[in-house]
Amino acid sequence: MGRQSRARMELRDEQQTGQQQLAAEKARQEAAQQLAAKQAGVEKAKQQTAQQQVAAEKAKEDAAQQHAAQLAAAEKARQEAAQLAAAEKAKQDAAQQAVQEAAAEKTKQQAAQQQAAAEKAKQQAAQLQAVAERTRQDAAQQAATEKNKREAVQPPADRAQRRPPDERPESNPNAKPQCGAPPANSPAGRNNGPVRVAENVQSAKLISQPKLIYPPAAQAAHIQGTVRVQALIGADGRVKNATVHSGPLPLQAAALENARQRQYKPSIVDG
Repeated sequence: MGRQSRARMELRDEQQTGQQQLAAEKARQEAAQQLAAKQAGVEKAKQQTAQQQVAAEKAKEDAAQQHAAQLAAAEKARQEAAQLAAAEKAKQDAAQQAVQEAAAEKTKQQAAQQQAAAEKAKQQAAQLQAVAERTRQDAAQQAATEKNKREAVQPPADRAQRRPPDERPESNPNAKPQCGAPPANSPAGRNNGPVRVAENVQSAKLISQPKLIYPPAAQAAHIQGTVRVQALIGADGRVKNATVHSGPLPLQAAALENARQRQYKPSIVDG
């Protein structure tokens, strides 16, 4: 009995020892598994951290690239805007230069036109002056011829009593016309020569006259004034001869031509 109990006890001890060993092995295995799991977790965490670092670095690089691209785009836009502004300024400068050139050309043309007009007016004034001088000379020559004819047919007594036309006093607009016949035995009663008539009296007998043509050269040169003309009127009321006494030279030829074409009511003397 004692041996069997002891054997049972030893068997039971061995079983307990085996169970303890199994439990210890199991605990060891579980500890190893936990350690391995912990190490795996740490390794996974390391990998995740590394991945996060890589992702953060990549995001940083992407942000840097985006920022650089934005800066480049902004610089390009600024350069394009500067180019557009320069092109617009050049366009405006070219337009202003074209306007200035057109204005300068217009001013040049106007100056040339004014110079041509002045030269034409100068030539016309010279022509008018030459015509007036020639007309004056012709009138003077004609007057001298008429005077010589009158003096040739006048009796010596009448010739001595009459003054030449150039020595007669100028007409007075307020003078009253002479009326009444001279004595029959006086020299004037036998004279059939021209009779001087006051200006206002003769103006009242004007029947017709052409429109006075203002010389273009005188008009362009703004020449104004009054031309005084002495005319010899025939018995039919037509102007036989006319001479200029005074007035602006560029206007004399036109005034002389107008006076020659006038028609007056015939004057009656001693009748």
